[in-house]
Amino acid sequence: MRLLKKVLRPIYRRFFKKPLWSFLAKVKVFFVADFVAEIEPKLAEIEARNTAQWKALEQLLLAVIRLPEQQADVVGLSDAPRDQPADMAAKRDGSEVTNERNNLR
Repeated sequence: MRLLKKVLRPIYRRFFKKPLWSFLAKVKVFFVADFVAEIEPKLAEIEARNTAQWKALEQLLLAVIRLPEQQADVVGLSDAPRDQPADMAAKRDGSEVTNERNNLR
């Protein structure tokens, strides 16, 4: 067994280990570069789409935030309509709520 190791080990190192690993390193670099080149445009497209979605969401949120103020200015009312549903709920008693439930059936 020792003789086999002594004979095969130098042959393996000379003909397989160094050439094989250097070849595999070159192949790895080639495939990684090809893979990165293929993915970069897709990542740029996803990033552009994501940026556009965030800008649209920002515009939507700004519109939602400004909407109640604009409606109040157009109607000429103050912040009273915002508080009105809470006041109406406080004024109701239990019998009105029960009658409304019965009317829904």
